[in-house]
Amino acid sequence: MFRSRVFVLMWSGFVISTVGDQLYRVALAVGVSSRGAGALASLGLVLALPTALFGLLSGVLIDHTNKFRLLIRTDLLRAAIVAALGCVFLSARPPLPGVLALAGLLGVVSVLFAPGLQALLPEMSSGTDEMVAMDTWILGAAGSAAVIGPAVSGALLAIVDPEILMWADAATFVCSAVMLAGARRRMHAGAPRPDPPRAAGTRVKAAADGLRFVLRHDVLRPCFLTFPLMEFAAYCIPFLLPLIISAHYGHMRSDIYGLCLAALGGGRLLGMILVNRSALKRNRGRILRGNFILQGIPIVGVAAYGRPLLIPAALVVVGVASGAAQVSMSSYVQVEVAPQMRGRVFSSLLSMTSWLQPLGALVFGSVAAAFGASVAFALIGAILVLGGTRLLLSTSLASVR
Repeated sequence: MFRSRVFVLMWSGFVISTVGDQLYRVALAVGVSSRGAGALASLGLVLALPTALFGLLSGVLIDHTNKFRLLIRTDLLRAAIVAALGCVFLSARPPLPGVLALAGLLGVVSVLFAPGLQALLPEMSSGTDEMVAMDTWILGAAGSAAVIGPAVSGALLAIVDPEILMWADAATFVCSAVMLAGARRRMHAGAPRPDPPRAAGTRVKAAADGLRFVLRHDVLRPCFLTFPLMEFAAYCIPFLLPLIISAHYGHMRSDIYGLCLAALGGGRLLGMILVNRSALKRNRGRILRGNFILQGIPIVGVAAYGRPLLIPAALVVVGVASGAAQVSMSSYVQVEVAPQMRGRVFSSLLSMTSWLQPLGALVFGSVAAAFGASVAFALIGAILVLGGTRLLLSTSLASVR
């Protein structure tokens, strides 16, 4: 796999930009945290809306365009937007509407990247085993970045301003675009299929075909119908953590916040490794059935005890369950779904699971503002356990290996 220069270039660029993106996310949350629960809820809302609104249609574009060209242009646009956001933070008190507008625009552009990258992998691999290995390395790199990025950015924010990390993120997107361009020159995969008619109705129909495929699929349907409620709850966790940390210390501790996010990312990476390197890779159905219960129980524990230094241990457990489920679902789609539908299936799953995220940001942000972050965490944990119980009873998932 790593003998392929195409994959090495693509993977290297992905690693660099993903680490940079973690720097940006922590810097953005810390920069907004001083405005209170309402500002954090608004940030969660604008970051969730792009995927919820445009994720479904993005799969149509991915399935009918040159994927390398699409990814390169996405990276360059993201570099320009996050650089502009850094300039906004030069102000002593950055205007919240401007920050939210640029963060939302960055989210709109980013909707294309993850499903586009995953849809490209089968065209780069020589077989199922290599494709699953590539997918695991991609997801593992994302997991590693989720450990390194928050830990580093949490420490750096004690000595530098948020805009420095945002400009660093912009540079990583440029690096990623350059490496993707190099990979594209060495490979003809990802060449565009004949474009369908450009009528809006045709694109909507194509997106609907992907949605219909998922809803008729025995394995994907129960996940598809349960995941939105789970994401409605779990999405808000990183945006509520600053409130718990501030309540305990009397002010925001960027190093503690970075440690918590690193623990969550480290758990995800560990979960991915366990699936790839153990008998769990032949029990993907069990993972998908039980993962939300395993996520919900530690979150309830955070609500009950709420000590910041105990939160990382709970988030490791949450991350293990989440990472194992992510690689299980991704590898299932890569292997079982036909290439001409793969981009739309990934986008359908990504879009539908995120449809309730904006509402979750508003609901749990309001609960935290009115009753405290611990109450919001308790509700999140309860929803994860209840939704996980529904998947645990799914007979179709029980048959997945």
